[in-house]
Amino acid sequence: MTSNELKELVKAHFSLVEADSKTEIVEEKFGELKDINGAFTLKFPGDSLQVGDKVTVVTTEGQEMDAPDGEHELEDGTKIVTKDSVVEEIMSADCEKELSEEAMMEVEDVVEEIVEEVIDEVAEDMMEEEASVDAEDIVKAVVEAVQAEMKAM
Repeated sequence: MTSNELKELVKAHFSLVEADSKTEIVEEKFGELKDINGAFTLKFPGDSLQVGDKVTVVTTEGQEMDAPDGEHELEDGTKIVTKDSVVEEIMSADCEKELSEEAMMEVEDVVEEIVEEVIDEVAEDMMEEEASVDAEDIVKAVVEAVQAEMKAM
């Protein structure tokens, strides 16, 4: 038996095929982003991080492991949430700032409404009792009402 016949017999037995010399090797590209402290680098497939990407963590010592579950802040302020090393959510720094501004506007509106209500109530009480109320009493009433509302929020 010749070496070619033996080679053909082994290929047939193990269902092997010879590598095509025209086969192109494709390298997968990975992007990297550092965390806010520079303690580790997140490695992900492709050029930009996307929801659904599987990410790994590379430590400063070069050790690579699956990303832990949780929220991770990156050096540009972006926050990502991972579960089972897969990105579930990406929150840009601008988005978070906009949300906090909206929340502050809502709080300001609520406080303004409370202050107006307390002033109206105090004014009504003053008229009913025909008593004098000083500014300190008004401020105390406003502070108590605002604190109660903030606790409720």
